[in-house]
Amino acid sequence: MGLNCDLYHLSMCQSLLREGTHERHTVYEMFVRKVPLGYSYMVFAGLGTFLEWVDSWEENVARFLSECGSGVSPLANSGLSALDSDFLDFLSHSTLDITINALREGEIFFPNTPLVQISGPHWACVVVEAALLNFVNTQTAVATIASRIVGSADGRPVVEFGLRRSMDVGGMLSSRGASIGGVTGTSNVCASLRYNLPVMGTHAHSFVMSYGDGGELDAFCSYMRHCGLGSATLLIDTYETIEGAKNAMLASKLTGVPLASVRIDSGDLAYLSMEVRKVLDLGGFSSTKIIVSGDLDEFVIHSLLGEQSAPIDAFGVGTSLVVGKGLAPLGGVYKLRSIDGVGVQKISSDPFKTTLPGATVLLRMFRPDSDGGSRLMGDVILPMDMLDGVVGSGNVGLRLLRDVRSVDEYTSRVRTFPVGTCCSVLYEPCRRHVGTGCYSSGGDYSVESARSLLQKSLQSLDISYRRLVNPHRYVVGIEESLYRLKKTQ
Repeated sequence: MGLNCDLYHLSMCQSLLREGTHERHTVYEMFVRKVPLGYSYMVFAGLGTFLEWVDSWEENVARFLSECGSGVSPLANSGLSALDSDFLDFLSHSTLDITINALREGEIFFPNTPLVQISGPHWACVVVEAALLNFVNTQTAVATIASRIVGSADGRPVVEFGLRRSMDVGGMLSSRGASIGGVTGTSNVCASLRYNLPVMGTHAHSFVMSYGDGGELDAFCSYMRHCGLGSATLLIDTYETIEGAKNAMLASKLTGVPLASVRIDSGDLAYLSMEVRKVLDLGGFSSTKIIVSGDLDEFVIHSLLGEQSAPIDAFGVGTSLVVGKGLAPLGGVYKLRSIDGVGVQKISSDPFKTTLPGATVLLRMFRPDSDGGSRLMGDVILPMDMLDGVVGSGNVGLRLLRDVRSVDEYTSRVRTFPVGTCCSVLYEPCRRHVGTGCYSSGGDYSVESARSLLQKSLQSLDISYRRLVNPHRYVVGIEESLYRLKKTQ
């Protein structure tokens, strides 16, 4: 995975090396240009896996190229024949001497805010682009939709069932992103072991069907005897759901294994959950939970619990969660900001694609609540060299501007907006290369830490931004001098 990049990354690096400009100091930043339709916020995820990839880059690249042997002949048929042996030798003996700054995983963010900033030799900043975008775009998309689904469940557990529908090999990135987004557990065994996630699941319809017609009770008894682990969850809709509930109760009585829950995977979930609840309560199984699954998303869950008052205790969500229904693909991009300390800018006839010049930093402003908490008031993008004069100043003594775009995203107007009473720099060092082949970690990049941070972040965001339908639009401000510079370049 060391060469987890596109061909043009290597071609550019070779050109830089030949021209002798490969060591020029550059700054690149990743950001997302717009919130997907119907969304108001996104959840940053994927940094942890990217840092793992960076940690192992030198070892993996050196091993791969050494296995190819000297010269480029083993690569001739792979489309890499344009890469010469001197360049490949350079790669195999190089170190990613880069500095990485980023938001913390689990932080909510909005369009155009800098998510990850990478600085260092130009060739090194170029060669990491694809891996960064791959890890962050995938996990951010899943974490964002997961947070919406978990929110619609109103405190009820949500389990990720998406391995078979995931678009990444093994579903590892999807399961990790979903966990950051707040799901209770995953059915993915490998992801559970890798990221220390609770693993959950029942059995398939095929297991019941393998016992033949009328064998549902036998299947349930077999499963409870051998797979119950003290209690069991049974899938009851292989044939007739109400009869399945009755057989589940009988199997529990015959085996002595507690029936922890039943799962319904098809049909009218509101109606069936109500009928099954009646059967369970009348049969003395009032503590048995009802889990539903099957093409669920945040809107279906919201309707089941709100409009239909369905007695559902937990949800299993697969396709819409890991595919990022309504969100994928996430349009995260990675753009050059400066070379040797001088800001550079991409100019486009489409103002939407014109970038900010120079390295930037994100400032988030809060207003304290009467209950001791804080309310998120606004974000602003500052030039990085302005940061020292802002941090710790209490009221921010700057004139800040909001760039409010019209519906067509092409025209804009500017207005001032009030500054909160306290501020926090979200853009902070997360890992720095020290030039000796090792990295010093600046924080906790675990799934648990990211999930906890997300819950705190969402609590500070007004409900008007979190509602599923027609959420209030959060617009990020640009510091005045930076805005003027962008417009005059």
